[in-house]
Amino acid sequence: YVIMTVRWDPDTMPAIPSMFFETTGAYMYDRRLDSTAGGSGSQRLKNRSTWAVSANPAVALDHFLLGRFLDSGDDVPVFGVGIDPSEVDYDRFAGMANLCDELVAVAETPYYTTNQPRYEANGIVFSDDPYKDIIVQLCRAMNARPADLGGNIGVIDNEAKTAVFDLEDGDIPEGATEVYIPKKSRDDLIGGVRGNYQDVNNNYNPT
Repeated sequence: YVIMTVRWDPDTMPAIPSMFFETTGAYMYDRRLDSTAGGSGSQRLKNRSTWAVSANPAVALDHFLLGRFLDSGDDVPVFGVGIDPSEVDYDRFAGMANLCDELVAVAETPYYTTNQPRYEANGIVFSDDPYKDIIVQLCRAMNARPADLGGNIGVIDNEAKTAVFDLEDGDIPEGATEVYIPKKSRDDLIGGVRGNYQDVNNNYNPT
């Protein structure tokens, strides 16, 4: 929180001015940096002093699912779900977090000259928001969707992957009924695409 004292002057300040604050972001626990949780490093889930600022949506989602603890002896998180780490698959989390960190070229005139992480999450969530809503928002930030993976919680991403095998005519059982439906479903129809950009030079107003 911020506390401000404003000296009122009726000649120069007819109204309280708008205040804007730029923050560094939230300190997150990243299991990839915890040698006791499958990763490699000194971060620990119940030791806030080991966390680091991160905008990685996979890290944010994982930390939210595991819970945010204030003290090493706490059993109940003050924020987040509080799921046991064994119920959130580490390999799938690490793969998604690495994909989010992957640097991609940014279009700039006349060439692609700079890079930025593939996915970032920048925003505010509240402790009284439903778990589902927060999980869905963080998944959207990394082009993924939540999934029940045999009793474990994880996400399914839309990363382009190499085909595992090819289907050919010989793979179709002889005499099998063939069905062709040319009409696309409503989910496959796109009427238009619209984007918003939060401009830092315009007090983060969307343009």
